[in-house]
Amino acid sequence: MSNPRDLFTARDPSAETILIPIEHSTQIDGTPIQPERQVIIDTNPFRYQMPKELMRRPGYGSVGEKVRLKLNSHILEGSVEKTVYQYAVMIGSGSEKRGLIKTLWHSKQVNEKLPGGVRDWLFDGNALAWSVRQVSEIRITVDLDAEHGRTARDDNPDIFRVVITPAAKINLSNIYEYLQGRSSFGPHVITAINFLDHLIRESPSNQHVNIKRSYFNRDTGDKYPLSGGIEAMRGVYQSIRLAEGKKMIVNIDVSHTTFWNVTGFDSIINQLTGHMDLETLQYSWRDQRGKTNFKFAAMRRLRANFFNVKHKNQKNQAVASKKEWKVASIIPQNAHEFKFLEYDKETKKEGPEISVFDYYKKTYDIHLNYGYLPVVATTKNISTPDPRNPKIRIKSPIVFPMELCLMRPSQRYPYKLNELQTANMIKFAVQQPHARLQGINKGLDMLAWDEDPFLKQYGLKIHREQIQTAARILPPPRLQFGGQGPGAVVAPGTSGRWDLKGKKFLLPNTAPLISWGVMIIQAHTYSGRTLQIPQAQAFITAFVDAYKNHGGTVKNATPIIQVQPHADLPKAIEMLLMAVGNKHNLRPQMFMFILPDKNADIYLRIKKSCDCRWGVYSQCVQGQQAVKVSPQYISNVLMKFNAKLGGTTNRVVTQGSGHFSTSTMIIGADVSHSAPNNPAPSYAAMTVSQDKFAARYAAGVQTNGRRVEMITTRNLNDMLTPLFREWIMHVNGGNLPDHVYYFRDGVSEAQFTNVLRTEVADMKEIFAKLGETRKGFSVKFTVVVAEKRHHIRFFPQGKGADKGGNPLPGTIVDRDVTHPFDNDFYLCAHRAIQGTARPVHYTVLLDEINVSVDTFQKLLYEQCYQYIRSTTPVSLHPAVYYAHLASNRAKAHENISETERRARDWAEPTGSSSGRDPEEPKPLIVMNNVDKIQGAENPPSISHVPSNRQTSFQKQTTARSEYSSEAMTETAAAAGAKETFKDLFAGAVGGVAQVLIDIIKVRLQTTTRYTGAVDAATKIFKDEGPLAFYKSSPKEWGRSERPPQKKIKKNLMPPLDPPVSVQFGGFHYARRQFEARNTLHNRPASLSYGQLYASGAFAGLANSVLSGPIEHVRIRLQTQPHGAGRLYSGPLDCVRKLGAHEGIMRGLFRGQAVTLLREAQAYGCWFLTFEYLMNRHARVNSTPRSSISAPLIALYGGIAGEALWLASYPFDVVKSKMQSDGFGPGGMRYASMRACFAQVWREEGAVGFWRGLGPTLVRALPVSAGTFIVVEMTRRAIS
Repeated sequence: MSNPRDLFTARDPSAETILIPIEHSTQIDGTPIQPERQVIIDTNPFRYQMPKELMRRPGYGSVGEKVRLKLNSHILEGSVEKTVYQYAVMIGSGSEKRGLIKTLWHSKQVNEKLPGGVRDWLFDGNALAWSVRQVSEIRITVDLDAEHGRTARDDNPDIFRVVITPAAKINLSNIYEYLQGRSSFGPHVITAINFLDHLIRESPSNQHVNIKRSYFNRDTGDKYPLSGGIEAMRGVYQSIRLAEGKKMIVNIDVSHTTFWNVTGFDSIINQLTGHMDLETLQYSWRDQRGKTNFKFAAMRRLRANFFNVKHKNQKNQAVASKKEWKVASIIPQNAHEFKFLEYDKETKKEGPEISVFDYYKKTYDIHLNYGYLPVVATTKNISTPDPRNPKIRIKSPIVFPMELCLMRPSQRYPYKLNELQTANMIKFAVQQPHARLQGINKGLDMLAWDEDPFLKQYGLKIHREQIQTAARILPPPRLQFGGQGPGAVVAPGTSGRWDLKGKKFLLPNTAPLISWGVMIIQAHTYSGRTLQIPQAQAFITAFVDAYKNHGGTVKNATPIIQVQPHADLPKAIEMLLMAVGNKHNLRPQMFMFILPDKNADIYLRIKKSCDCRWGVYSQCVQGQQAVKVSPQYISNVLMKFNAKLGGTTNRVVTQGSGHFSTSTMIIGADVSHSAPNNPAPSYAAMTVSQDKFAARYAAGVQTNGRRVEMITTRNLNDMLTPLFREWIMHVNGGNLPDHVYYFRDGVSEAQFTNVLRTEVADMKEIFAKLGETRKGFSVKFTVVVAEKRHHIRFFPQGKGADKGGNPLPGTIVDRDVTHPFDNDFYLCAHRAIQGTARPVHYTVLLDEINVSVDTFQKLLYEQCYQYIRSTTPVSLHPAVYYAHLASNRAKAHENISETERRARDWAEPTGSSSGRDPEEPKPLIVMNNVDKIQGAENPPSISHVPSNRQTSFQKQTTARSEYSSEAMTETAAAAGAKETFKDLFAGAVGGVAQVLIDIIKVRLQTTTRYTGAVDAATKIFKDEGPLAFYKSSPKEWGRSERPPQKKIKKNLMPPLDPPVSVQFGGFHYARRQFEARNTLHNRPASLSYGQLYASGAFAGLANSVLSGPIEHVRIRLQTQPHGAGRLYSGPLDCVRKLGAHEGIMRGLFRGQAVTLLREAQAYGCWFLTFEYLMNRHARVNSTPRSSISAPLIALYGGIAGEALWLASYPFDVVKSKMQSDGFGPGGMRYASMRACFAQVWREEGAVGFWRGLGPTLVRALPVSAGTFIVVEMTRRAIS
C-alpha cells in the first residue's frame, strides 16, 4: 500500500485532522505521529479499498438515431516539441497587491533585465512566469520613484526587489504522449496544460477586463441594468481541454457577470438600500442610539472598489479628478461628525479641528446636500497628532463625503443578487441558440486568435470553425398513469412534454383528504393584491374538482378559508391549525397558502412554521394565478399537492432494459454553498428512492460547515441510516439492496477520488452495519457525478433540432468534447423552454456491477421522465434534482431569526475585517416529522421533498399543540403518559439504588464494626436479611418495629422510593413542556440552562409534597429516645401523633416552607449540573448521549450530587431543626422559619448553618452517582 497521505484527505482542508487506516495508525511516512496533532484513527475498512484511479470508458453507446451537431469548441493545433521553462517570481515581500505587482513586472528595470523583454515572457500576475529562454536566477531592484521622476520619501521609498528563479522544465510533448496513451496523467501533464491555459489567456487579459476565464469589454460588450446600483455585462469565456479523439480543444461560450454602475456612490447606495430618496436615507442608516442597521451594512459593500472624486473646476463645474482612490471602509460617522486637524499650507502646521462638511464648504465652496451620510475612508493615510497625546503622531485615513465619490468603470459586483436582480439577469442572459451563436462569434472577435502574438510565438493555432460531432437521440420512453384504457399509457415522443388532461395520477393520496385549510396571505406591498374570499372559494372548488378527476380522494370539499387572521404570520398559522383541528377532530393534513406576490421571506416563514413547528404539509399558490382558475395551473399544482399526500404522478414503462433486474436503490446528493462573501453555511442534502421503480424519494438535509464540499461522515450517518432502514423495511422486504446508483452533484474533477474515498466508503460502512447478519455480502455501487456548471452547448443541424434550434430531448454526445479516457458523456434530456439548452455532463467514477453503456444511458434518460412534479422530462437526474430542492428548503429550517438572516445577507465578506474564523454553523431545526423517518438520538432535519409516505399521526412522539376536542388530544395524551411512566419507573429504580447506598453509609458513619462498604453490605445481608437495606424506606411504613425476618420470602421484591420517582418524573415532564414551548416560538427545542434549572426546581417542588412529611417522620424516628422511652412505635404511629398535636398541615407538614425553598434550589442545581456535564460531553466528543459510558454517567451524577447538597445548605439545617423541634408553648423553640434562622445565627453564628456538611458531601457522591447511572440505564433499557 502506498503512503497513507495519498489515500486519505481531511474533509476540511483547514483542519488539523488526518484520517489514517488502522494498520497505519502508529506512524506516517515512517515517522511517529506527533502527539500535538489531532489524529483520528479511521477504522472504516472500505476507505482504503476504494480505487485510486477512475474507471476508463468501456466503450461508446450505439442506441438511438444518429444526428450531426455543432459544438462550441475549437481544435487547438501546433507544434508540441517546444520546451518551456517555468520560473518562480518573488516580488517584494510577497504580500504586495496585484496592482503593484503588475506595475513592477512591467517596469523599465524589469523589461531591460529580462532576456527578450517582458513581451517575450508569460506572467500569471502573481508568482509564476514562463519563457522559451533558459536563464539562471535573476535579481532586479526596481526604484519606482526614479522611474516616475519623483522625489523619494526618506521614511518609505518605493524600492522593491524582483527575484526570478528557475522552477521547472515543461515539455509540451508530454500532452501528446498522454493523449496517445503512452504516458499516465501526472504532474508533468498538469504543468504543461497549465502553461497552455495561461498562454491563451495572456493576450486577452492585457486588452480586456479579465475575471477568471472570462473577458469583458465595456466599450463593445452588451450591458443591461439590473437595479440596485449594478448592471450586467456580456463577455466571452474560453478554456482549454483535452478531449476524446487525441486532441486539444478550446471551449468558447458567452459569459455574463455583474458590475457596479458608473455613477456616484450616493446614487448607488440609494438604489442598493431600496430607498426612494437620499434625503430619507441619510437619516435612517442608524437609530437614535447610534446603532447602525442593515442599510449601513449595505453601504459597506462599496469596500475595495476604486473611485474618482468630483470637484469644481475653474468654471465652477462639477468634474471628476483623474486620481484614483480605493475604498478601505465606510465610517459610521457623517460629514458633520467626522473631524480632523486642518493643515495650513503656508505655515505647514495643523490648525484647529474642522468637520468634513465645513472643510469642503471652506476650501472648495461645495455645500454638501447629504452631509448626514457616512463618510468614505480610503486606503491612503496621513500622519496626524494623536488627540489623546499631541506629541505622538498616528496614521489616519483620508476620507471623502459619499456624494462626491464616483465609481470607476469595470468594478465587479461580487455579492449575491436579490430576487429582482436575478430575474433581470435571467432576462438578459437567456438567449436562443442563434443569438448565442452570434454572441460566441462576437467573443471570437474579442479574442482575435489570428492576431495573438503569444500563440504565434509558440507556434500554436486555434481553428475558428466549430467542431462537428456525431450525436445520438435516445428513444423516448412511454409513461404509465393511473386507471385503465389507452389513455393510461402516454408516448410523448420527441416533443418533450405531455399534459394531464383526462389522466389520473398513478397513485393518489394514501388517505382521504379531510382535515385541511386555506389561508389568504395579506398583501404588504404595492405590487401584491390580497385575494378576496369569494375568489378563493371559486379556486378551491375548481381545485377539488380537478383533484377528483385526477384520481384524488377528497372527503371535505369545503375547507376552512381564512384571510390572514393575525399580522404575525406564525401566529396566524397556529390559529388556522387550531381552527382546522377543532373542526374535524383530526390533525391537519395540508395547508394551502394563497400568496399576493413572490416574496421569498413570506415563503420561508410559512415553510419554517409548517415543517419545523407543526409538521403539516403546506402548498403555496400565487394569488394572480388563483384568480384566473386556469386548469393547467391547477393540474401543475396538484402534482405537488398529490405527492405531498403520498401519491405518485406517473412512472416509466420499461421494456426489458434490465437495469432494475435486481433490487436497486438510487441515492442523490448535493452540497450547496452561499456566495464566497456570505457567512451562511453550506447545506448537504441526500435523497433515497422509496419505491421499486424509483419514482418517489425521501430526503435528508443538514448544515455541512462553511464551503465544505465533501459530506461529513456524521452527516452521512445521520441522514442515510434512517432512510436506508426505511427502504430496507418497506421497499425490499427487510433486505439490503443488491445494487446502488449514487448520483453526486457539484464536485469538480479534482474531487472525484475524494467522493469515492470519503462518501462512498462511508455509505458502504453504513450498509455493512445494517446488514451484519449477511456476513461477506457487499452492496455494489455505481457512482456518477452530474455536472451542470460547464460551458459545452449543442447546436444541432436539420432533423436533430426543435423549432427554436435546440437539441431534441434525449440527445447524447460521448465523443469529441468528452474526456480522452474517462467514462463520461453529455446528455440533454429535456426540452428548453427558453434560451439555449444546457446538457448535463455525467462522469461514471465507479461501476462495480458493470452496467452496459447503452443500458446505463437509457436508465438515466428514462428516469428524467419520472420527476414527480412536472409534465416534461427534467434536465438532471431526479435524485439530484430533489437533493437540490431539499438544500434550498434548508434555508427555511435554519436555527436563526429573520433579523439574523437579514443581517447575514448584508454581512461583510468572509474573514475580511475581524480576522477571526467564523463560528461553526448551527444544526438545522429538527423537523416535526409526520412520516417519522429519522434517527433515534439526534435526527437530522428531514425535508421530505414531494415523495414520502403519509403515515398516521400516532407516530408523533411530541404533541406540538392541544386541541379542545377529545379525539385530537388522545394521541398526545397517550404519548405523554407513556413518557411520564418511563420517567417515573426509571426514577423509582434509581430510588432503589439510593436507599441501598444510604443504609450502608449510615452504618459506616455510626459504627466501627465494618471494615468497608463491601464488608458492611455483606454482613447486613447475612445477619439481617435483604429487607434490612430498606428499613428507612416508605415501604416500612406499614410495619411495626418488629424484626422482619419471618416475612423475607414474601417481600423479596425491593420496595420503590416514591420521592426519587417523582423527582425524575417531574423534571422530564417540565422539560417536555419547555421543549414544546420552544418549538412553538420557533426556537431550538433543546433547553437553555435557565430552563434546565427551572425544570429541576419544578421537580423539587413536586417532590416536596412527599419529601416534607416523609423526612419529618424519619427525623422524628431517628431522634426519639431508644428503648422504653421511645415516643413512637412506628411510622404510622408517628403520623397519627403528629396530626393529633397540631393537625395534619401544621403538624405533619411542619417546616414545609423551608422544604419548598430547599427542594427547588437543590434539585434545580442537581439536574442542571448533570445535564450540563452530559450535554458538554456529547458536544465536545461529537457523540450521541446514548453512547456515554456508565463510568462517566456515574462521575457526572456524583458531581451533580455535590452540587445538590451545596445548594441545599443552609435550608437543610433549618429544616432539620424545625422538624425535630418540640410541640406546645413549653417545647417549641422555633415558631417559624424566620425565627429559626434568627436563633441559629444568634446562638451558633454562621458556622451553625453548615453543620454536617462534610459527611453529607461524602455521602452525596456515591448516592447521586448510583441514582443517575441506574436511572439513565433504566431509561435506555425500557426505551
